[in-house]
Order: sequence, then structure tokens, then C-alpha cells
Amino acid sequence: MKQQLLINNECMIKKISFVLFVLISTNIALAQQTDANSIRGFRISELKSEKMKETCEYYQIAGFLKLPVNFDRKYRSYLIKNNLQNMRPYPYRHVNDESPFYVNVNKKNMKRNDKDSRIYLFNQTSGNYVVGVVMAIAPGYEAVKRWLVTFSFSGDVIDYIPIYETFAQSYVMESQVNQDFSVDVNHIDFPGNDYIVKDYKPLDNLKGQRIDTKYRITPEGKFEKLSEVHYQPQIYTPAMLLDKTTNIRDRNERRLNK
Repeated sequence: MKQQLLINNECMIKKISFVLFVLISTNIALAQQTDANSIRGFRISELKSEKMKETCEYYQIAGFLKLPVNFDRKYRSYLIKNNLQNMRPYPYRHVNDESPFYVNVNKKNMKRNDKDSRIYLFNQTSGNYVVGVVMAIAPGYEAVKRWLVTFSFSGDVIDYIPIYETFAQSYVMESQVNQDFSVDVNHIDFPGNDYIVKDYKPLDNLKGQRIDTKYRITPEGKFEKLSEVHYQPQIYTPAMLLDKTTNIRDRNERRLNK
């Protein structure tokens, strides 16, 4: 009888040990997965680029961008809410003539706008890189464009996507950078036009197509496209493009694909 009890106890101990092993292993795996996908801060001492260190030190005083953030018609409200309305962006200089960070009213115009290129930074990251927003402004403020950019700790550009664009206050691209660094970009494309404004006014009878694209930032700092939705092309009037209350994502264009 005692021998049978000992055998039963040994079996019970083995079962409990196995269950504990499974639970502990699962929790460790989940913790590792969570840590790999978590948003964390970085230390300026981790940066190897003196220019990036200098920029981060500037934003320690001026204020970093905070997640989540919408680059749209309500961006001013976001700045006020986060006490960033007096923040001045840091100058950004092109590294070479191949830099993509420029904007002009005519999309065939490849001239760089170095004198009006600026950069904002987040002090949050989901990997060993820095996330920032580079902004280019055309002469006369007739066109403004922003890109979400990932930089290595050495200051090199890893990857980027356009997230915001206006022409003479006509909104053609907006975005939402979410708490987990996923990004939703809403864009109205005008493939038949090299430019959509003239003398600071939108052209009439502009035929465009809304495209919504969702991205995520990989642990390596690359932008991975997750989905893309196209809408029925239509005429966009000057009143629609200049509307300061309705964001692109809130419009009622007919969706073409699921």
C-alpha cells in the first residue's frame, strides 16, 4: 500500500513539474515576443552619430514627438494637446544629391529644397534605430511634404515612407502613426497631373484616386506594407481639397477592393 502511494506521489510530482515547465516556458516565450515588439526609449549615449546626438539633445529641451500622432488637418490640435506648439523643428541637410526628401509643386521638378528641410524626432523606438519625421518645404510654402524615416544609431537612413503632403493648403496625403508604430497612410493620387495647383489655387476638374495603405516597422527598421485599399476614382473639387474639417480617411469614396 505504501509502495503504491509512493508511486502515485511520484507520478503526481512529475505531472506538476511538467505543467510548471510548460507554463514557465510559455511565459518566457511570450515575454521575449512582447519585448521584441515593445516600444521603448533609447539613450543618447547609444547613438554613434554626433549629428544625431546633437539633434536628440535639442529635442530633449524642445520636446519629442509623442505616440500616437496624426499628420492631418488636426495636427495643430495635437501639438497644443502635447504642449509642443512652440517647438521649432531642427534643420535637416541632404546627405547627397540622391536624397528623396524634397518637394515641388510640379512633380517633375527634381530640385532639392535644402534650405527648408527640417527634422522632428520621437524618443521612442521598437528596435535599434531612431524614428523621425523629415519635412521639406517648397519655395513660398506652396508645397509641404513629410516622410516617416528610420535612422541607424550611426545616423544613416534605413528606410522611409511619405506620410503627409499639401499643395497650397490642398491636402492630398495624411497619416496616423499609431501607438505600436504601425502607420496608416491616406493618399489621393492624381496620375494624370504633374501639378494640381496654380497661383496658389487648386485646379478645376482634377480626377484623383484615394489609396489607403497600412505599414508596420520591422525590428530591423524597415517599413513593411501590410495592406492597400483602392477607391473609385472621382473628381476632386477645390472646395473638397481645401476643406479644413474633413480628413481623407473620413471621406465616403466607394471602396474597390476588400
